[in-house]
Amino acid sequence: KSLKETMSSVAVVDKALLENGQLASISEALSEMANVVVLTGSVPAMRGVSGNGGATGFNSFSGGSKARVSTLIDGVSQPFVAYLTGDTGLWDVEQIEVYLGPQSTSNGRNSIAGAV
Repeated sequence: KSLKETMSSVAVVDKALLENGQLASISEALSEMANVVVLTGSVPAMRGVSGNGGATGFNSFSGGSKARVSTLIDGVSQPFVAYLTGDTGLWDVEQIEVYLGPQSTSNGRNSIAGAV
């Protein structure tokens, strides 16, 4: 579907914006979006819902917490520890799509806040 035909609350960073060199990482791209808060070493919060779940930082990782925002790269879900170990560069990214709000039906139970 085109963005115009989509009923969900979606934000897209397209190839033209990624190629101009103003964004160096996925976190920078997400921090430019409305209703998304990005903090270092944690899952982004969307629409006021913490992406980390019940705990924060190392406690959320060691306690087995499940992220409330799922991240899919080429259709493959990324593990929670990916947010704690570092940011992802944009060297091979065509576009970034952010679905705000619950996406559990289409992306699984770890998408209660949204999906990237």
